[in-house]
Amino acid sequence: MLLLLVLIIILIYSFIEIWGMDSLLQKTGFVGIVAAMMVLTSSTWMPDLFYGLVLLNSSMADEGDTIAIPGEDRIYIINRLTPFYTLLLDVDNNHRVLMRNSQMVQNKVENLSKRASVEGLRRKMEFKLGYPKDNLDGDGHSRLFSRVDKAVLGAFERVCADPNVQVNSKIPFEWSLVEAGDNALRFIMYYHLNALPDTKLTNKIRAHVRATNNAIVRFVFEEASVEGLDLSTPSLLKIDAGNLAMMSSVDHSIIDK
Repeated sequence: MLLLLVLIIILIYSFIEIWGMDSLLQKTGFVGIVAAMMVLTSSTWMPDLFYGLVLLNSSMADEGDTIAIPGEDRIYIINRLTPFYTLLLDVDNNHRVLMRNSQMVQNKVENLSKRASVEGLRRKMEFKLGYPKDNLDGDGHSRLFSRVDKAVLGAFERVCADPNVQVNSKIPFEWSLVEAGDNALRFIMYYHLNALPDTKLTNKIRAHVRATNNAIVRFVFEEASVEGLDLSTPSLLKIDAGNLAMMSSVDHSIIDK
């Protein structure tokens, strides 16, 4: 902040000398105009400057950190932090994104490079399990969930055997049934992602995060198929009121004949 203030003072003094403002009235008048402009436009640049100084003088975010914005299925790398804006690298689309510092803080950005523990980032995946065709009793439900356990365990073992998958091999996958919906059972599986590398190369983050995610989905699907579990949901035929009336009239005409 002190350095920025010094630069502003030097800039104002340079303009005064360049334009030959010798009298005290001219100098104070010019300084007053600059001050008035800064006050009138402070609502535009002051929040970005304030949050930029917070980011630069804290460990909330550093250059090279990988971040995610809630509500967006995107991850970014912080390429540069400045007093007014943050330059990001879009990991998926491999291009640059310019974001105001006030947006960085107000959007509740998730810093994936700052772990809460040495276990790694705890992430989740959602799967839908189709209902069995036959009605199950209590033992049947237990057998169904046992097959899910085997599929999840099999996927975890295959993940650990793959050196390209960045998952903490010391913590097994966890799964929980969270909803018994109209068409399928919905369960969530948790896994721990290894620490992200401190890099500005988007291909390394893609290989670490996206490739790991894709591999886990593939292994879970394959192990579910081995256990006879259906991860698909039935396709429902939607009929609007117009088509329903048309079908009804056709049925009546057939009956009359």
